Amino acid sequence: MKEENEIALRRQVEELKSELSSVAYAISHDVQAPVRGITSFLAFLREECAESISDEGTKYLSYLDELSQQMTSMVKDLVQYSRVTSAELKLQRENIWSLFKEVVMRHDKFADVNVVVQEPVSEFVREIDTELFLRMVHELIDNASTFMALSEREPCIEIGVMYQGDTPILYMHDNGIGFDDEYGEGAFDIFSKVHEQRLSQGNGIGLALVRRIVHLHNGKVRLLSQPDEGTTVQFTLWPDVSTTE
Repeated sequence: MKEENEIALRRQVEELKSELSSVAYAISHDVQAPVRGITSFLAFLREECAESISDEGTKYLSYLDELSQQMTSMVKDLVQYSRVTSAELKLQRENIWSLFKEVVMRHDKFADVNVVVQEPVSEFVREIDTELFLRMVHELIDNASTFMALSEREPCIEIGVMYQGDTPILYMHDNGIGFDDEYGEGAFDIFSKVHEQRLSQGNGIGLALVRRIVHLHNGKVRLLSQPDEGTTVQFTLWPDVSTTE
């Protein structure tokens, strides 16, 4: 009976992934078509009707153009999210700290940031999808960089691990402007922003991708933050495999 339930569950998961792939395809093709049409029509109005459009009308056209570009960007983000959600994990054993160091060395936003990596004494190995894990770390760095740039403090990020009982919890702390963490869970929702539009870059898809990637690895993630005190992202991954064959 248990085996039959597991087979049925796997079938449901595969069906869900198939449906998500179909949604991603529809978004990337069917939904983008009218947005491209709006953008093209706005360009036509500017070129062919420039002399008959008032200054106020020109201002409205610019506003419409910004909105259409934002919609295009949001559609692309939805496609990315759908692809991550329906991704087939390609697991391999990796030393997590080696991956963190790789990102720190290669990410251009770390050029002017003081990065402190509190590496554990013992090897920290997990079976992960390397590409997705690196994507997650990049999203965390981009998010931290955005809000550290708004602070008057010298930008600093600390990466480390702490333990809750026997459970290792990875964390990344930045000294950015922070926010009231009563909205912490909502920060992981698609297109959610904990700061007003003028302070935020992008569409608010980064942390949604982070949560999805962590969940794909059977982990949990949460945000801890206070205004002017920076933000800490804590997350877990599935069991330690450093001693397994």
